[in-house]
Amino acid sequence: MPAEMSELEILHCLAYAVDCARYWEPPDEEDLIFVRPDVAAALRPVAEALLDSPHTAWWTEPIDRLNQNLVEKRNPIYGWSDLPLRIYRAEDGLEQWRAEALDNERQFLEYQIEDPDRHIGGEWWSIPFANGTTETTRARDGIGALGVFLEEDSSSNEARVQPVRIYGAPRIYEITGPQDWANLVDTYPLPVPASRRSVW
Repeated sequence: MPAEMSELEILHCLAYAVDCARYWEPPDEEDLIFVRPDVAAALRPVAEALLDSPHTAWWTEPIDRLNQNLVEKRNPIYGWSDLPLRIYRAEDGLEQWRAEALDNERQFLEYQIEDPDRHIGGEWWSIPFANGTTETTRARDGIGALGVFLEEDSSSNEARVQPVRIYGAPRIYEITGPQDWANLVDTYPLPVPASRRSVW
């Protein structure tokens, strides 16, 4: 039961669940079992115990600005980067990424018009991997940087971790529920249904 589990054990279970998620595929046997009302009812006490655990209380806290880390995973093909990490302002990189995403969408729209039954997908990630963007992850005492293992498709178990400091007043938008996500999408729309229609 979650009440008897350590924080690290809970996080490893969460990492396993995230790594097994396959949103782009039809539900498998386990998916179909877990949506059955009797199974969901049996698991509800486990979920409630998990949320009552002192080890999960921080899950709903706002960003921890004092405990942020950069995580560099070792590339399984190319190894470690020889370059020192540099952090730059990201405005130009984000605008370039957006322009490329829209160009890609126009190309996939042409594919869709030419062959409506063709199932090809574009870029899977929704995070803009633009020049100059950097992401950080929270660190937990006794555990370290969560981005080392709480990441979908985390194939590398080697990582370089660097603590970072946040200066000034960064713009932070926290998503705490569906409405926050909807507001973000409505404020910064980027419709790309043609290039994502086979994967999202």
